[in-house]
Amino acid sequence: MVPGCLSNHWERIFCLDALCRHFDLEYWDCEWDGISPSTSKQPLIRSYIRIIPTLDCLKYNLALLPKDALVVSDFDFETRNYSLYKLIHKYVKNIIEIDVYSYSIFLLSNPAFTTSLKRGNTFSLVVGKKVLYNFFVIRAILKKIKHGHNYDVLDDLRSSLRLRKENRLTRYHYACKNLFYYTKINTAPLSQYYINHPDYEKFLSIRYANRLIESNYIVYIDQYYPKHPDIIRNNPSLDIANISDAFYKTINPFFDKLEKYYNCEVIIAAHPKAQYISENPFGNRRIIYFKTAELIQYASGVCMHYSNSFSFVALFDKPFTLLDCRAFQQCESFELLNYRFAKLLRKQLIKIDEENDISDIFSKCNREIRDKYLSNLADINETRRNPELYKENFLRIHDDIVKKMYDKNQ
Repeated sequence: MVPGCLSNHWERIFCLDALCRHFDLEYWDCEWDGISPSTSKQPLIRSYIRIIPTLDCLKYNLALLPKDALVVSDFDFETRNYSLYKLIHKYVKNIIEIDVYSYSIFLLSNPAFTTSLKRGNTFSLVVGKKVLYNFFVIRAILKKIKHGHNYDVLDDLRSSLRLRKENRLTRYHYACKNLFYYTKINTAPLSQYYINHPDYEKFLSIRYANRLIESNYIVYIDQYYPKHPDIIRNNPSLDIANISDAFYKTINPFFDKLEKYYNCEVIIAAHPKAQYISENPFGNRRIIYFKTAELIQYASGVCMHYSNSFSFVALFDKPFTLLDCRAFQQCESFELLNYRFAKLLRKQLIKIDEENDISDIFSKCNREIRDKYLSNLADINETRRNPELYKENFLRIHDDIVKKMYDKNQ
């Protein structure tokens, strides 16, 4: 069950084509009002895709599921998905969560990782107060659903404090690892099954690929600031138009300076959710979608803010710089993430709206940080790839469910 249409990206992440050869697989495209969609510019057509246009349609299909079906959900455990999980809980007693997007900033903020570097626990980088509240609330809601209680916001606040004491942070606390969970819907994970981080899999598949661009270039990892849907949703009072205008009036002259000094063009690796069809806010610079890893691979330098794509910077060991500007100050959460990201990497933020010496702003990641990061990113030998690991783990989970069903009927 996924909040949106299937793209090449998600097909690769979940290894769906490979899984179709071993399982009777269905991809439920659940996108309707109240559900946050996963936008895609390249929706795919596959025989295993089933469109679920409404909550009633979801209810109908859930009722038809075999009792031993494996259900994978990609919906966030947040209050906005309360009605969804309330419904799911009526028909599904076990669920699989695949934390494939425990990306670079998540790995870097792993308490074990930061403790080993004597940098302290930076868990708040991943989960802010609002998300923690949502997490506690949805857990409290699910617990009350089980016992037949009604939903009450004040009771949820009390429950959130109780759940904090009961150490119910397992789901998010370990989201920094490249694993997926098999869990009862209203409990902490029962078991953890490891897979390769999807960025590591991507790295293995393209590391000997040819260049996309023959000439030298610098790549900018776009975050679609400030129009990213998550930024808008979490900061409804932002003046998006003015912030956007200020941001591009700052970053484009900076790119002009880079191109002049380094005698190469700046290429924009577009964020997957960015909408640059009608206009190019980066002037005449090339914007390329869905090739971020390939562009990082052969770039002379990487310009970025805090970004999941740091994984490819580390894997390809590329020189990079972290950018900051006054336009970020109007979005406190984004500015804070950027600041903490720089602190974790022990990098100086380059303030692009100030005069800077740009002659040495690019440097590779600190060796200690990179080595520790890569050890978390690629726990499994590269000879075992995710299609095999998914198959093996799904079969183990299925056997476990069937055994419990058999024992219950004895």
